[in-house]
Amino acid sequence: MKGSEFIDSAVKRLQEEGYEIEYSMVQNISHEEALKLMSQCDVYIDQLLLGTYGVSSLECAFMGVPVVCYVNPELYEIKIPFINADKNSIYDTLKTVCNMTNEELYNIGENEKTFYEKVKKAI
Repeated sequence: MKGSEFIDSAVKRLQEEGYEIEYSMVQNISHEEALKLMSQCDVYIDQLLLGTYGVSSLECAFMGVPVVCYVNPELYEIKIPFINADKNSIYDTLKTVCNMTNEELYNIGENEKTFYEKVKKAI
């Protein structure tokens, strides 16, 4: 439902090309364990098919972890600061992310924190 097979394929292809990617699926564990794993990520991939972000994306935004997910801009009046990718662009997007500097990833995470604060205030 979230497009895991497209993520798996893109990661495998990038690994075969020599990119050092440690990839773990966060599933079938407690919420506490999931948060711990997510806080240790350089990048978190949410979903590629639904067109909207989930709670885990907001949790990562709160922690400053850059998020990759498919956000359909037609569903939102504001720009969502996540790294947008769908099933067709995930390979190219992850390749771009792999080539980003730590500073670039940090800045994305900081933008996401600001977005999280806006969402939190709106609730």
